[in-house]
Amino acid sequence: MKHASSNRFWLVAGWVFLALAAVGLALPIIPQVPFAIVAAWCFSKGSRRMHLWMLRHKQLGPPIRDWENHRVVRPKLKAMSCVMMLVGGSLSFVKHHREYPVANGVITAAFLASIVFVVTRRSRPRAPSTRT
Repeated sequence: MKHASSNRFWLVAGWVFLALAAVGLALPIIPQVPFAIVAAWCFSKGSRRMHLWMLRHKQLGPPIRDWENHRVVRPKLKAMSCVMMLVGGSLSFVKHHREYPVANGVITAAFLASIVFVVTRRSRPRAPSTRT
């Protein structure tokens, strides 16, 4: 049986990542889907009701289900995420490279690591095996 404090931790973490996903709706340079996937994962550990709500959500549900069921990031989502991260990272670098070089380096590294992660994920579910 799960402890209440553990459930609270995962519930709070889920809300934090869901809030970051919401920021991604308002600021297109921040990708919303990776944050939504992490939020759904947190909710799966802390709140069945919120996890199911995210899975059934009109916009967030399909990419979350793709990830949970198949570990897949669809090509359109890959392209959009990578372009937005490149734009966001470039804007951050141009605007702040002199004032905050260390923070800018961390942001750039995080964007690049995220891009590499997204690009190296499968784009389509594997075909069912026909072995006998």
